[in-house]
Amino acid sequence: MADVRIEDLSQPVLNELQRSAIAYGETLRVEFDADDILTEASRATGFTNFAADDFRARLGLLCAEWGNDTGLTGLGRHGLRQRAGALCK
Repeated sequence: MADVRIEDLSQPVLNELQRSAIAYGETLRVEFDADDILTEASRATGFTNFAADDFRARLGLLCAEWGNDTGLTGLGRHGLRQRAGALCK
């Protein structure tokens, strides 16, 4: 099997489309608020009862962690926010 070598891992060489996508992502304002995520899930599904509430503390911790992660790009934040919302539906 051939070795895989990634030459630009620490400083990726991006094409114009990739640079544009990253620039767009940086224009997005993404908030990680557990109550907002649950409200959006309720609106999307019509459900208001999430059964046992024991997940809310964990969702809050996850939102806090992601919200404080300064290494995330705008697109990364957006993707995580969308995923959190999808999991609550």
